[in-house]
Amino acid sequence: GTHTSRVLQQNTYDFTLDVELSDVTVNKSDYRVQDGTGTFTMTGTSSSGSNFTIDGSIEYLDNNQVRIIISGEAYIVDSESGDIIE
Repeated sequence: GTHTSRVLQQNTYDFTLDVELSDVTVNKSDYRVQDGTGTFTMTGTSSSGSNFTIDGSIEYLDNNQVRIIISGEAYIVDSESGDIIE
C-alpha cells in the first residue's frame, strides 16, 4: 500500500502488510469478529529513503474491544469507533 503523511515534509510511504489470524470467530448476523488472535508485520520505505519494520499482535476481546500491541506498546481499541480506550 501507499500512505501520504499530512505533517512535516509530506513524506509518502510504500509498505507491505502481512497479517496472520488464528481461531477467528465471526458473528454471522452482524459480521463482527467475536474472538481470535493475530500477528502482523509492516515493512516499507519512506520517500526520504528510510526503511522501517513494525511488528505487532491483535487479540479480539469482549465488548467490541481489541488489544493491539505495536512494537511492545499495548492499546485497547474500540473496534466500532476506532477510539483508543486504554
